Amino acid sequence: MRVNLKFVWPLTLVAMMAVGAMAQQNVEPPQSNVQVRAAVELYNAGKVEEARAALVLVTEEDPKNGEAFSWLGFVCLRMNDGAGAVSALEKAAAIRPDDYEVVVNLGNAYLATQNADKALECYQRATAMKPEEAAPWYNIGQLHITRKDYTSAVEALNKSAAINANDPFTHNNLGVAHEGLGNLDNAAEHFMTAARLRPDNAMFQRNAAAVLLKQGKTDEAVTYLEKAMELGINEPELAFALGQAYLSDGRIDEALAMFDKAGPEVKNTRDYWYNMGIIESQRNQNDAAIAAYTRALEFDANHADSLNNLGLLYYGQAKYSEAAEVFERLYALNKDNKGGQLNLAAAYANSGRLKEAVELWRNYVRTNPNNDSVRLDLAAGQWILGEHSNARFHFATVLRKDPMNYRANNGIGLWYLERTELLAAEQAFRKSIRSNSQYVAAYNNLAITLERLNKVDEAIATLTAAAKLDPNAKEVADNLARLKRRYNR
Repeated sequence: MRVNLKFVWPLTLVAMMAVGAMAQQNVEPPQSNVQVRAAVELYNAGKVEEARAALVLVTEEDPKNGEAFSWLGFVCLRMNDGAGAVSALEKAAAIRPDDYEVVVNLGNAYLATQNADKALECYQRATAMKPEEAAPWYNIGQLHITRKDYTSAVEALNKSAAINANDPFTHNNLGVAHEGLGNLDNAAEHFMTAARLRPDNAMFQRNAAAVLLKQGKTDEAVTYLEKAMELGINEPELAFALGQAYLSDGRIDEALAMFDKAGPEVKNTRDYWYNMGIIESQRNQNDAAIAAYTRALEFDANHADSLNNLGLLYYGQAKYSEAAEVFERLYALNKDNKGGQLNLAAAYANSGRLKEAVELWRNYVRTNPNNDSVRLDLAAGQWILGEHSNARFHFATVLRKDPMNYRANNGIGLWYLERTELLAAEQAFRKSIRSNSQYVAAYNNLAITLERLNKVDEAIATLTAAAKLDPNAKEVADNLARLKRRYNR
């Protein structure tokens, strides 16, 4: 049964708000008034507090100076003073209602003070004033993302992208919106575009990796995860995800290094111990793998993958009772799981609980009548339990579809042998061997039939051939010794 890896997804992050047309680090000072010009020069020189004080002085001396209020609001935004920005920009907007830069930055100020409704109104006004500008469309999209209105977000961000196709933040947020809608292909396209446009941005690399992992595209995700780590992200979830990606690619040592990097908090999780179980299994350290899966189940007693893998390990070690106990827990979680049903039946059959195994096989065949392999398991179990007529029915059912099936021919041969129809039995066992020359049971049964037909030398030759195929086959060795002793061969 296939072992599936589980991934811990890094959270998808949303880019910071775009600032309107005035929001830039170095700007050309206005030509209007000397005092405002001097204040802007102070700002551009990095003297932000002095610039603010100078602008406050201008607004006190000239309360109708829209330019001064506009710049004061902008500087307040840069100083993370949302309330001061709102106060100044509202006054600027009252004086200069058609000033695009004022409207955009007022929207940013409202957003900084958690007034999303007024911010949206400003951005919508800005798009009407200058529909060719990308920033307000971007900010509208961002607001819709925070409200989880991903359809409206995609619509607005598409308009932003149509104006500025190479803005990585727009593509990143389009990725967020599409992911919110469940459109993973579109999300991946935009996240990867953002990562390509800004290879130095760790957030973009991580977001691309996260959605690729969610799509099961581990190989593609590794590149972005590695880049994000190179850029200095040391988050446990990210390191753990990269470790899991390495593990799925068979890079065990690198996976372990990433798990160590993830830190102790990750090691106290189900997924860590589950993955350690996979690693120990791949190293053929089965006892350590059993211990790891057992530890994973301490965190989540109903983790199906851990139960499945633990049961398989016990079964591989011929600890069939332990395997049956684990597979019982797995089957109880989901009785529609056909693989779990068959694993439990196999464990029952090998731990002396054949009646329970036969019942599981019988139920399986009722709902999956075309599965000949399980039908033959059922027939073999019924034969051992003495339900020979039922077993014969299943052997014959398989032979009608597959006349050369080696297991079915061996089974029907047993039926003939039991009824002393020796020639029919001989024919059936020979057909079984022709179909599978490695099937030792048919050789043994053929030899018994040949002995009863007084073909002793041929019977001994048949058993000798079987012993070469499997020197550890006890029944073959016992029969061969008995014939040689009885007939002095």
